[in-house]
Amino acid sequence: RFLYRSLLDWRRQQARERHLPPPYILTLKALLAIAEYRPTDIDALLTLPGIGPKTASEYAADLLALVRQHT
Repeated sequence: RFLYRSLLDWRRQQARERHLPPPYILTLKALLAIAEYRPTDIDALLTLPGIGPKTASEYAADLLALVRQHT
């Protein structure tokens, strides 16, 4: 639960900075998958729904750091 909340907060911040709606950053489905599967590297991240190469290259460092903080 705490990881999911952190992911939501991160997405909200990214959306504000980029002047985009939050789902343009990552969908709720993608955030739930990250919270559930807790990927440890970019290859694992790429197996999750809603995460493609562009998203992974742009956000992997942040997302993986959040996962590490909550394990």
